[in-house]
Amino acid sequence: MKSLLVLLFLSWSVLTQAASYKSVFGSNAYDIIEYSYNGWPQIDTFWVGGDTLVHDTMCKKVRYTYLKNVIGVMREDTVGGKVWFRSFKPALIAPGDTDEVLLYDFNLKAGDSFDLAEYYGPAKPGDNIVDSVYYLNGNKHIRFRGSIINKNEHIEFIEGVGCNASNIYKYRGDFLYAEYLVCAYRNGGQVYGNKFYNGNCSPALSVDTAIDSNLILYPNPVADMLYVNLRRSYYKLSVSLIDINGQQVMTKTFSAVSEIAIDMTTVNHGLYFLNIREDNHDQHFKIIKL
Repeated sequence: MKSLLVLLFLSWSVLTQAASYKSVFGSNAYDIIEYSYNGWPQIDTFWVGGDTLVHDTMCKKVRYTYLKNVIGVMREDTVGGKVWFRSFKPALIAPGDTDEVLLYDFNLKAGDSFDLAEYYGPAKPGDNIVDSVYYLNGNKHIRFRGSIINKNEHIEFIEGVGCNASNIYKYRGDFLYAEYLVCAYRNGGQVYGNKFYNGNCSPALSVDTAIDSNLILYPNPVADMLYVNLRRSYYKLSVSLIDINGQQVMTKTFSAVSEIAIDMTTVNHGLYFLNIREDNHDQHFKIIKL
């Protein structure tokens, strides 16, 4: 009997260790991030999903904006607590960036160092050293001494989420700079909300402009009803909802309206693009369905 109990304990220990780290992926995983384009801050959505083989290794595709461009791939080892990233930038633009690099190591301890490039580039000495390790809501946080550029917040690796400087901090491209994770969603649920914007997943930084500059679209992300306050009356408007594959999933026409309501209850979880047309004038808005 004693031998059986010992065997059961050892089996339980092995199973526990095999699932020691939460995955940063999910059946539906996307991040809302802030970045800079020519010095102007913007908000965009990046997705991690869709399997692909790279050098006989199964990875997840990383896509951004309209999800037509795959900027790189990620893979993870939840047992070892490590995640890797490989950029798809052309080698002529960024030599060496097409090599696979270690993105996260959740085994780090206080005092350890980690290569945070390309996020920091020539960082100040000591920025890449782990300041502390702590747990919040059951997730392990690894905090570094360095702060996120332009934010009064230490850079952190977060178990089950990624990094508060975004999962693409190793991808600089020609326009990304000072990335900052605003909110993160996994399997249709929110797993992270920023500190700098007090949890607001749609801070007013988007380059999207409305038909009327005073247009109000809420709530976003949306669970059931989406409302668009036009702030003035329009004779005729057409509204269409486009999914990540470019397929139209909904279209409606409104006449003599100053506010419209769109029922999103039957729409699947994920990122969509709402197109509002008046005459031949189109405006596009990113919508997240919870």
